[in-house]
Amino acid sequence: LVDDETSNAGQMLASLADHDPDQNKELEGKDDLRGFEWYYLKRLVEDRATVFDGFEKEVVAAALNANGQLVTLDADSRLQHWDPKTERETQPALDLKKGRSITARAISPDGNRVALVIGGNTYIVNGATGDEIVHTIPAKTNAGVIFSPDGRMLITVDTEVAWWDAATGKPIARQEFGLTAYGPEYHPLSVSEDGLTLAVGGQGEYRGYFSVFR
Repeated sequence: LVDDETSNAGQMLASLADHDPDQNKELEGKDDLRGFEWYYLKRLVEDRATVFDGFEKEVVAAALNANGQLVTLDADSRLQHWDPKTERETQPALDLKKGRSITARAISPDGNRVALVIGGNTYIVNGATGDEIVHTIPAKTNAGVIFSPDGRMLITVDTEVAWWDAATGKPIARQEFGLTAYGPEYHPLSVSEDGLTLAVGGQGEYRGYFSVFR
């Protein structure tokens, strides 16, 4: 994990816990083999990172809002607001799913809005209340959805790529590219700072390539 650039603080703490007799019952009655390295890594992680746990589902998106709160969105479309200092929620969690089938979701960079893909439409809701802001964006999104870095545009990705005004839901531009769309979980998305260039992963025969569009 130390040399793995994709690992995170939570994974490091979990790995350290495997060697902690107080947390791993399989080590009870055995010699404590932890050395300097174990204590150094634990202190390094705890001093430099705030680790949030207790999520019911995998966190798929997160952002820091203007108030310094951490806003997280999980795979079940549960939106939570956290105080990074106390590691506690600042308000009750919002169930954005409401019994509906949501195939893709994204959170705006400022944490104030969430895009939800339901059926063949995309909806934008208020990140503080869960109320709908933009009721319907008529776009298929089998490859995912993402906000531009400034939050002004929402980009939907299917066989076509479309840019939408995130405040009104009106189309800005759309182009058919013949993309392969297996499902949002297979297509990592990345967008340039100006929101005009999009990279879509999961392309090619073995889904190992990116396609770039502008």
